Amino acid sequence: MNLIIIGHVDSGKSTLAGNMLIKTGMIEPEEIRKYEQEAKANDRESWMFAYVMDINEEEKAKGKTVEVGKASFELEHKRYIILDCPGHRNYVPNMIAGATQADVAALVVSAKSGEFEAGFERGGQTMEHTILARYLGSQYLVIIVNKMDECNWGKERFDYIQKNLMPFLKDTCGWDLEKQVKWVPVDGLNGVNIDIKVENSVCDWYDGNCLLDVFNDLPKIQRLNINALRIPIFDKYKDKGDTLFYGKVVSGAIKENFQAVIMPKGQEITITKIFDNNDDQLALAEAGDNIKIQTKGLLDIYDVKRGNMICGVQFKCYVCYEFIAEIKVLDLPDKKKIISDGFPAIMHMHCIQEEVEIKKVIRSLDDPTKKGKIFLKSQEQGEVKIYCNVPLCIEKYDEFPE
Repeated sequence: MNLIIIGHVDSGKSTLAGNMLIKTGMIEPEEIRKYEQEAKANDRESWMFAYVMDINEEEKAKGKTVEVGKASFELEHKRYIILDCPGHRNYVPNMIAGATQADVAALVVSAKSGEFEAGFERGGQTMEHTILARYLGSQYLVIIVNKMDECNWGKERFDYIQKNLMPFLKDTCGWDLEKQVKWVPVDGLNGVNIDIKVENSVCDWYDGNCLLDVFNDLPKIQRLNINALRIPIFDKYKDKGDTLFYGKVVSGAIKENFQAVIMPKGQEITITKIFDNNDDQLALAEAGDNIKIQTKGLLDIYDVKRGNMICGVQFKCYVCYEFIAEIKVLDLPDKKKIISDGFPAIMHMHCIQEEVEIKKVIRSLDDPTKKGKIFLKSQEQGEVKIYCNVPLCIEKYDEFPE
């Protein structure tokens, strides 16, 4: 399962992720000592756990996640790929790139006075990240109320956060609060209630499991192994004459010496080797796996772009410049009160970010009887025709007109 860690800036996401990796034995003792020394050299001892997930020196120096950090850990019943996403609003496109790969979203909110409110008000990233995770494919949401030590593990603060979040999760995001949402209080910096349930002497009102047990007990996600092969290309590079691609198997399955085609250009390749997140070689990769694949047969790597699709030779995806979509308008900018014909936008679809135009608003789904020129306002739903000036790899649904 693929786990994305999301939330407002400074809610403690990287620290929590780093501590989870240490608790599950994924970090060697000498590595831990190295991170301790780095944090001490930067006069940031409390950032030691965050250094486990932060990728570059700028992130470590500023304490701000920019790229999507990737690691993995194993529990008794589950194997997780963990994606630590940036919380700052300037890096939302990077967060979206991580969210498209996720099965489970872990929303980290801070119990510290004022920090939950800053993330949940307009402009904060708690709301935006939760909406994106829901609509980009996460099946479950684990809400981690972090920094509980700042409020002395007070039940009143936990209940206040829960009371404010639940209507938003149900009405705006469409989460099933009973089946899809779990709540866990933790102290990420000190590692309390991560791998061992918090003691009653510290918190006598919480009767749930520790965080890792919650992840371990999530229901199994049904994968689409029988469907046609679809692997959106997340990244690419060349090594000693071989072309390597990173991506997540969305549907289908592949094995070594599999004949595939890269759409939209239809370039045929042979998949020679498959590797998991730890660079261990695999004989087979199935839907849900984040993998690196080694290929041969590609003449020019520059012909392949991020977001191109690896398909089976027999069942290729469709390629188009225009398509019809159902959209829900969540929140429009102050200067643009409506969406009407010719509305410009940025479209995020699996790994791609492209400028598009909403060429025509076909109909309102809230009031299908509307006639004349139709437009959509915040919180309304509609059917629109979208145009992009580059070819897109999509699936066609029978209920939509061709």
